Amino acid sequence: MDVYLSSESEDDEILLLAEIVADDEERKRKKKRKCWVHSINKEREVSGEYCTLMPELRKDPERFHIYFRMTPKCFDQVLGWIIDDIQKMPTNFRNPIPPSERLAISLRYDFVIL
Repeated sequence: MDVYLSSESEDDEILLLAEIVADDEERKRKKKRKCWVHSINKEREVSGEYCTLMPELRKDPERFHIYFRMTPKCFDQVLGWIIDDIQKMPTNFRNPIPPSERLAISLRYDFVIL
């Protein structure tokens, strides 16, 4: 009966190969992010809904009231009360959503009556 005895160098090679395979499998499992900010969102400050619609709504108080259920003056007053609570700091990676846009989004989408 032959018994296969491996040398220490063969054991080291087997451990090394197992480690390489484990590292390769871990790399495959990790999902690589293609981009930090999607290209659609990069143009938000120029062609986004808020930047294009808000100036037009401010020109027409009646349409502003239909859209937000409040007057522009009331919108500005509410913004003044909460601006410190909803304002975010800019980072090296991207600029935050402005407080006025945050309020507009909240008013438009958080209080939808079904």
